[in-house]
Amino acid sequence: MKIINALCVADRIVDVVAYADHIECVFFPAILPHVRSKLRRLNGGGVFLRRPKRGRKLRPGERQGQVYVIVQPTPSALRYLARQRYLRLGSKTNQPSFSVYRVDIAIDFITETIADATSVGQFLTRRVLHKWHRDRRTNQSGETYYASRAGVPRNLAIYSDRPSKTGLGPCAHLELRFRTLARCRASKLDDLNQLAQGLNAFELLRREVRLAYIDQNAFDRFLEKTACGVKRAGGRYRETDLAEVVATLGRLFAPMIQNAENMPSPGSIEGVRAQDLYDAFKKSRSRFIAIEWEEFSDPPRWVANN
Repeated sequence: MKIINALCVADRIVDVVAYADHIECVFFPAILPHVRSKLRRLNGGGVFLRRPKRGRKLRPGERQGQVYVIVQPTPSALRYLARQRYLRLGSKTNQPSFSVYRVDIAIDFITETIADATSVGQFLTRRVLHKWHRDRRTNQSGETYYASRAGVPRNLAIYSDRPSKTGLGPCAHLELRFRTLARCRASKLDDLNQLAQGLNAFELLRREVRLAYIDQNAFDRFLEKTACGVKRAGGRYRETDLAEVVATLGRLFAPMIQNAENMPSPGSIEGVRAQDLYDAFKKSRSRFIAIEWEEFSDPPRWVANN
């Protein structure tokens, strides 16, 4: 019943859309002027050179050429860019003139009100598990949640304080971010013709992200089982009462699962993100209950920026 009550927030979603939000390409050694001009015309001007921040160390892929950002690319801009990949001044070449360096795929869960969007965004922030996350800590910048620090090859961003860029109204915005040449190629997101046609965003979402639920009772059982193991191991806690060992573990674990929003009370998981708890204690992972994406949302429809 607790999971069903938590999933009631999904009833506030009235539409789900997906689109390419941000693409970066590295041109070797530089973009040709006529290509840049045509690309800007086809994309409504949302094309600009990304200059590295002062003191920032460039990645190997960036050192070879100019990095151009294409904001919310149109299908016509993507198709034109794909045709130019093995062309230079009208002649075919064996080496590509650019490589896809970064792709951000956005999925917007549209709601009727800002309050509904906030509720959906909070559910996602509390329940998402970014796959292959390793030991990175989640991050918060303003109202935006990040699965990892900036600059990692795979990241996840969630916010609900801004309307959808599609113009459909309030939304909980979930963004899958892929960075570096190797990561875009491995995730099969460097095919610009496929991006122009539209991706199966639901398949990508299921591959990259899970939803999971854990309640206080499950965490209490995890603490008790861990405390029993500590007592069996002997040492200073052998003769200590089990309840005292549980309380001690609660105090020790609280800082390990805190986030930018709150510091939980000892032994409590109130306000704790599933990602932080999942990463902190490997033995607690069996206590999580998986939630399928189909239970939360309909498959998103691909929306092209025209």
